[in-house]
Order: sequence, then structure tokens, then C-alpha cells
Amino acid sequence: MNENSDFIWQNQNMYNAWAKAYDNYTNSTVFCDELHFPKHWALLPPSKILEIGCGTGRHTKKLVDFGHELTAIDISEGMLEIAKSKIKSAQFIHGNFLEYNFNGQKFDFIIMALVLEHLPDKEIVFAKIAELLTSGGKLFLSEIHHSRMENGSGARFTDENGSEIRAASFTHNNDDVINSATNHGFELVANEVVYGTKTLVEHNKGWEKYSGKPMIEIFEFLKP
Repeated sequence: MNENSDFIWQNQNMYNAWAKAYDNYTNSTVFCDELHFPKHWALLPPSKILEIGCGTGRHTKKLVDFGHELTAIDISEGMLEIAKSKIKSAQFIHGNFLEYNFNGQKFDFIIMALVLEHLPDKEIVFAKIAELLTSGGKLFLSEIHHSRMENGSGARFTDENGSEIRAASFTHNNDDVINSATNHGFELVANEVVYGTKTLVEHNKGWEKYSGKPMIEIFEFLKP
């Protein structure tokens, strides 16, 4: 088992614990992701898509509604249980995408939102994704901005007892992500840094501290 897989399985319990509260949990990172990430893939033609780390299905439902043939995989059975209760027309898989045998399946597009931070070895991630994408396919990737990770951010929530529970997370700066992707044959098509704006503050006054600061980063890679 590689290092990435070790941490994926370790984080399973954290996301199982978070699952029931996840959709109602106020989270600035997820809020920014919801606002900005779908813009990058909302106009894709109906295609065969793999969503890595689908969670409770917040992007899964959008993708299904857009008419895509969707396969969604997640390590947390708790998150998947909620996703399945909301979405009936996707194929859901409980497992680690790095270890799962897709039996030679290829996908036109791969969507991965706020997952890379949990994986220390980016090379293995991009190698696996390159295997799964068709020629001419694209990877759409969103991630917590590296400056926030360096300051101690990362996936976490406060449980019903008031205790903060954190997932294992790792900092990947812009150049490292792009270099790892290009090492496995990808071409960078788009790269957007999303900053805290008045929309963030209007939603939650407590998020004023994020005004003008980088929140998430979005990448779009092409497999030639």
C-alpha cells in the first residue's frame, strides 16, 4: 500500500463522522468551491465522467442534471449514503480510487474537488488519472490555496461535543501541482485563484477575515 492510500484510509473515519452534518456545515472553502468550480465544467457536452471524492454529492447532482453518465467514488461510506439518498442515476463506488480496479474504463472528463490536499504524493495521483482519461480528456481540479494550508488550514469540522476534528492534509503549491501534472503528460489549460470577496462576507460576516485573500485554486488540465 502506498503512502497516499495510508492517508486515504486514515481520513475515512473523519469523513464518516462529518457526513451527517456536512451539507449543513458552514464552511468558507466549500462555499467558494460551490460558487466558482462548476463554472469550469458546467458547459461540457454530455459525457462519461468520473468524480473522485464525491462526498455527499454536492457536485454529483449538478453533473447528473447536466446529462452526464457519471461514476462517483469516495472513501467514506457515510458520505456516499447521503449522496445516494439524493441522486439515483449515478454509479456510486465505495473505495480508494488509487487502488480501485476500473477494468479498463476510460473517462472523457474527471472532476476532483478539494481532494488533493489529502494526498501527499501527487505523482501517483496524476499517474492514475492519466490512465483513466481518454486522449483529449480533461481533468478539472479544485484545491484549498496553498497559502492557507501553510497557515494551518485544511479540512476540519467541530463535532457535536465541540471538539475540532481534522483530516490529514498536505500543502501543494501551484508550481508543484502543475509540474506533477506535466510530468505525466498533461497540459495546463486554465488556472484560477479565487479570492475572498464581498459575496463571502455577505454570506457570513465572520468570514470578513478572508476578504482579498486567496481561498481556493482551480486547475484545468488536458491529456493530449
